Amino acid sequence: MKTERMELRGRIGARSEVHNRKLQRANELMASLAEPMKKHKVELADWAKKLTDCELAKFLEICHVGNANVEVAEIGFAGTAVDEHEDQQNRRAQAVG
Repeated sequence: MKTERMELRGRIGARSEVHNRKLQRANELMASLAEPMKKHKVELADWAKKLTDCELAKFLEICHVGNANVEVAEIGFAGTAVDEHEDQQNRRAQAVG
């Protein structure tokens, strides 16, 4: 009976040792990945900021172009109104003269 217990303890001890080595290896792998993952996380945050800045710049550019187009259209309308006014004055002057 004592021999069987000793044998069981020996097998349990051996299995525990194997298990502990596997756990230690897993912990080592996780630790070795921690730094690259942290670096990758920082790089992703940097790229996300660049993307946000780019999208904002594109939006502002579109707004600026849109505003410029409105201004050009307003100038065009104003120019047309001035031309029409001058044409009317010329017609009146010709009608009177």
